[in-house]
Amino acid sequence: MRKGYVDGSTGQVHYRWVGEDGPVVVLLHQTASSSRMYERFMAAMPSGYRLIALDTPGFGASDPYAAQPSTAQLVAALAEAVAALGHDRYHLLGHHTGAALACEWAAGHGEAVRSLAMIGGLAMGAEARANWLAGVSDAPLSADGAHLLRAWERVAGIDAVPVASPPDVDLRHREAVDVLIASPRWPEAYRAVFSQDFEAHLERVGCPALLMSGTEDILWPYFEATAASKPDMRTDVLPGGAYALDQHTEAVVTIYLDFLTGLRTA
Repeated sequence: MRKGYVDGSTGQVHYRWVGEDGPVVVLLHQTASSSRMYERFMAAMPSGYRLIALDTPGFGASDPYAAQPSTAQLVAALAEAVAALGHDRYHLLGHHTGAALACEWAAGHGEAVRSLAMIGGLAMGAEARANWLAGVSDAPLSADGAHLLRAWERVAGIDAVPVASPPDVDLRHREAVDVLIASPRWPEAYRAVFSQDFEAHLERVGCPALLMSGTEDILWPYFEATAASKPDMRTDVLPGGAYALDQHTEAVVTIYLDFLTGLRTA
């Protein structure tokens, strides 16, 4: 696995990649993670694909926007980075926040996006989005270090209900560190997503689409509504919650490869 930076109009975008040839798959992470959350998935994918995992601006090692960004601005920065890498046709796979960005990206760049895959349902309607938006709070740094403990506790409590397999200490440490790297501005990603009209973007997506979600995922309650918003979209149920890419890697890879193979044979 290699790492690199792309210079863009809003700063540097950091990315991880594997593979030299084959179809390009662009991977977008959840909040407040980074491209590190795709390392296990990328290692489990077979050769024959070029996998590019991007750090969303403000996360991982990517430069942040000067002020609160919109999903449109985040998508523009990420699409610019992929274009700068020399790719004009690619598949998108996004998780949670990454799914929201991938959906808007696919809706607005139909000539470039070969397929859209999302983990986590986001068709929740304007009222629910407003409620989620109202619940987003700041994540200030504390002189006594209390924000360090809040980051640690957040990782274990990211799902709505206690999951059967909570993150182990290594996974929890990785995710907590990513929260701290993005602090104090990581809530801006949620403000952007919950200000987005996800359903309108999904309606405009013309490429083949796949929706996955774990039954313990905090976004599971929106899975059926998201599927109903695009009846021709393939849907698959995963075990676990927000960390399916780490805890149920084989299941995600199996479903995703079957989806990609189906595109080639269709």
